[in-house]
Amino acid sequence: MYVRLTEGLGGPIPRIISTQSNLWRQMEPIDPRLGEPVTPTAACIAMPRWITPVKHFVFPKTRGSASGSAKLEWKATSTVAELTPERLNPGFIFSATGGLARDPNLDKALKGLMAKLLAKKAPFNSEPFKTFVNHGGKIRVALVDLSTDTKLVLPEIAEFNSTQRTPGASLAKVGLLYAAYQWLFDENVKNKGKGGKFEFADTFRKALDGVCSNCDASRISRRLSLAYINSALWHAGLYHCRWGGIWLGAHYNEWDEKGRRWECDKIPYFYKGNCTSEGCHKDPSAGHLIVVTALSVATFFTLLAQGRLIDDESSQAVKDILLLQPDHCGSRFKEGLKEAGRFAATDRLHSKIGVTRSLSHEGALIDRVSIGKKYVAVVLTVSPVAGGDVRQKLIAPLDELIIANP
Repeated sequence: MYVRLTEGLGGPIPRIISTQSNLWRQMEPIDPRLGEPVTPTAACIAMPRWITPVKHFVFPKTRGSASGSAKLEWKATSTVAELTPERLNPGFIFSATGGLARDPNLDKALKGLMAKLLAKKAPFNSEPFKTFVNHGGKIRVALVDLSTDTKLVLPEIAEFNSTQRTPGASLAKVGLLYAAYQWLFDENVKNKGKGGKFEFADTFRKALDGVCSNCDASRISRRLSLAYINSALWHAGLYHCRWGGIWLGAHYNEWDEKGRRWECDKIPYFYKGNCTSEGCHKDPSAGHLIVVTALSVATFFTLLAQGRLIDDESSQAVKDILLLQPDHCGSRFKEGLKEAGRFAATDRLHSKIGVTRSLSHEGALIDRVSIGKKYVAVVLTVSPVAGGDVRQKLIAPLDELIIANP
């Protein structure tokens, strides 16, 4: 039997969990099973040459038991290590094989729910689901139940078409937030012993808080460079060499057809267009400039929940930014949970959306403090109609799956 506790996550932990548990079962290949053709597991592709090789660093956490307790936890270390995908493996990815550790109950329930949606069966035999399906809408979903200490340390995933590469819209901006804090950490590692500590300049800090804005997002990406951003994403495993992930091959600067200008060009800091002087860079595995997968977004938010997105301080800073997104970038998940009477004043939702005329995406870490449930939810929709309404209405049934999950 394959034991996933030793795969790139700091070595084995005390064997306090039965080997008959689902947490120890054999790995399964990634297989969407419903809705879209199965894509064969691809070989790893090489990192594009335009991405300048850069070393990145991290304080890796290891899995272990709390002092004097059988409780599992992520243990912080004080030794800096070079960043690799294995060091930031969320725990549900078998990096050597292209397999996923699936939550058997949740994965089966999710796939059953998606089958009903595509067949327009109850509870999806009404709007907006009928219009979404009738117009050929496509959906990708990932759920990660993190409701207990054990699940946080040994997470399993439920997914539907989670490795399908999808144009990312503004949801891919989570990659900018990660890369910014990775840059800060890298600079301080390189500067160690030379006196002083790097901090973000006020203008850059404000751009991070305002990442909802395309112009603020472009300010971040132009300051860091696309080469650095994609290098960090690649080395963190947020872009996976086998199945892709979060890819940022252009700056955020949309063309205003009515005004016949680029939206951010009125700001002196910006250049014309949304490409670098060398041009734009399409995802080598998908052919789009800005890409996400449900799996990569679920990985991001799971690492955030584990305090492993670089370190606890960086993870908390990113969570704070995502908690306070402005109304025009507000969460449809939160609206859907409120609509269903499933969101209390004590609950917390850290979210990022991405919306265009044909895309409506959201990824979130949802902490239902009121009922003791915590989970990651990702919904990507591709449709000319009803996408936003679908993700708003869908979150309540997804929440039900989490509540019912043992």
